[in-house]
Amino acid sequence: MNFVRITFITLLTFYCYSVKAQQPFRVATAEANPLIPSEYLYLFVDSAASLSVHQVAELKEQFKPSSTEVPHHPVTKSNFWIHFKIKNELLFTKVLITVQNAVLQNVTLYYRTENDSFTAIQITKDKPFHNRTYQSQNPVFSLPSSDHEVLYDCYLLVNSYTELQTPVYVGTAASMLQKIEEKDYSFGIYTGIMLVIFLYNLSIFFIVKDRSYLFYIIYIASVAFVQISLQGFGYKYLWPDYPRFENMSPFLFSAFTAFTSIAFIRNFLQVKLFTPRLNHFLSVIFVLYAITLLFAFSGSKHEAYNLLNLLALILALLMLWIAIYIRKTQHTRSSLFFIISWGAFLGSIIVFVLKDVGILPFNNITTSSLQIGSAAEAILLSIALADRINVLKREKEISQAEALRVSQENERIIREQNIVLEQKVAERTYELQEANTDLNTAMTKLKDAQTQLVDAEKMASLGQLTAGVAHEINNPINFVSSNIKPLKRDVDDIIELLAKYEHLGSYNLPDDAKQYLTEIETFKTEIDYTYIREEIDILLRGMYEGATRTVEIVKSLKNFSRLDEADLKYVNVNEGINSTLILLNNQLGDRVKVNKDLGSIPDVECFPGKLNQVFMNIFNNAIYAVRKREGAAGLITAKTYFENEQVVIKISDNGIGMTPEVKARIFDPFFTTKDVGEGTGLGLSIVYKIIESHKGTIEVESEPGAGTEFTIKLPKSQN
Repeated sequence: MNFVRITFITLLTFYCYSVKAQQPFRVATAEANPLIPSEYLYLFVDSAASLSVHQVAELKEQFKPSSTEVPHHPVTKSNFWIHFKIKNELLFTKVLITVQNAVLQNVTLYYRTENDSFTAIQITKDKPFHNRTYQSQNPVFSLPSSDHEVLYDCYLLVNSYTELQTPVYVGTAASMLQKIEEKDYSFGIYTGIMLVIFLYNLSIFFIVKDRSYLFYIIYIASVAFVQISLQGFGYKYLWPDYPRFENMSPFLFSAFTAFTSIAFIRNFLQVKLFTPRLNHFLSVIFVLYAITLLFAFSGSKHEAYNLLNLLALILALLMLWIAIYIRKTQHTRSSLFFIISWGAFLGSIIVFVLKDVGILPFNNITTSSLQIGSAAEAILLSIALADRINVLKREKEISQAEALRVSQENERIIREQNIVLEQKVAERTYELQEANTDLNTAMTKLKDAQTQLVDAEKMASLGQLTAGVAHEINNPINFVSSNIKPLKRDVDDIIELLAKYEHLGSYNLPDDAKQYLTEIETFKTEIDYTYIREEIDILLRGMYEGATRTVEIVKSLKNFSRLDEADLKYVNVNEGINSTLILLNNQLGDRVKVNKDLGSIPDVECFPGKLNQVFMNIFNNAIYAVRKREGAAGLITAKTYFENEQVVIKISDNGIGMTPEVKARIFDPFFTTKDVGEGTGLGLSIVYKIIESHKGTIEVESEPGAGTEFTIKLPKSQN
């Protein structure tokens, strides 16, 4: 019995729905432009999105009446069908049907009269805007007029990547176009408000240069463009020939609005300072919005739209929570204004959603709630920014007053400290004067010690020089002295011979003279008169050579020392090298050979005595290095030439050479590799200072066992 009762009630309900669905919506007046009530609308979802209108028309029993004032379905890839009937009771009057939702991707109207086939009218966003018959951002369809009442059986096919909200309006062409114009005017008011707010805050930004204003005006522009895109006015006026951009514009502008709102709240409420942890969440949402854009551009628009709505909800709640937290902890006026303005915007979103689900009526206020809310938010945030300037101004005045107080206090402290400071300065000055006196004394002693060290080095060089000079002068002097006795003996014999010739005058007889001459000849034979003459010649020549050598040595000694030339003077470097080698001849001996390749060079402006000291030290070191090497014969090479306005002197040897560690320190004072008593370690240090004082350079190339080469470059002129 219960089963029969339930079956009867079900059939009765289905019958009532069938009867009601067959009742058409009547268009009886030209002035009316009503929204088709929900009882005239029946809905069907084609999950496979594969049925044709004829197949759908055969499934009338599967259509369900709309449960809300406006047919609505969440984001889906299915086809959304709306079935309704319209009876045009106006003769010779065209009836227009419009779906007031500019975001819908594709909307197709199929209609037929009795016993007619279906006629299809499609409005899509995949084509330029000017292809539409009626230049409206919303889909508008036209039913043909007739000279009698006509009943139209209509099927509306909707598919889009957005929510399928489909408020269906019907009316005459005149009333419908008038409603479209009214909608344009109302949105124009909203656009004007946003433009005024944008320009006002832009002008303030150029005056105050506050980054909050910069982020805010960009945020205002992005919010306005989101509404322009969602209401279809961008497609109608701004980019009508770019349908691909129109399909992507809700994603682009929504993401850009999120980016700018994050930047604005960070700067306006100082989120990074007051809530660093929540600031990290904002960064995460920023990245998620970027990923959403990638989904949209890759073709996954349905998924991207769902993610966009979810992120918008999370971001809105997070920003509201950040403002509440900062207000609670920091008590800033900026956070209070932000809570009020953001609350107004969230309220408009709630109204818009409640309208979609049928809790609130579908009218001009509820459909325009987002525009009203965003405009209210923009106005309140502008007030908040203006108040922020006043707050900053007051804070600046307080800080200036505090700075003045601190400055006056510092001035007082400085005055009090100046007395103490002057006393301490006087004490420190006295201490510094004493320290300076001690330092000058130490410097004087140091200079004296340095002079003594230099003099010691000079004395060491002069000691070597004296030994060489003594040996060199001793040889020719010995040569001269050893020839004196033979020369005296020979001279005595000659004198005796001459005496005998003198006695010729005492002989009267020629025979006696002849006899005496015979004796003279005999004596000449005995003394070997011819040899004596030759020996005298040789002895005299040897004495001459010895004397000449002595003169040459003395001249070289004078040329080397240059004691009479303490000023700059143009001299020939080759002469200094020759003089030095002559003085070092004793040290060279037979084992060390000197190879001279002295080129044609100009005179060099220098201190001759100091330059000869350079050659003496380098040649001394070369002789030492050569003698230390066992086996091979020693060879020292001296070469000079003129290159690039500089006189180049190369002194090389085939001695023991130097390791890189030794070569790096040879110019350091007191550094020496010689045995104790053989050197002071100042020679090459003095050489370096002398070359440096002549504005020249000295370089060393050396390898262990391969010898050493010094390269000296001197400018021709010191100017």
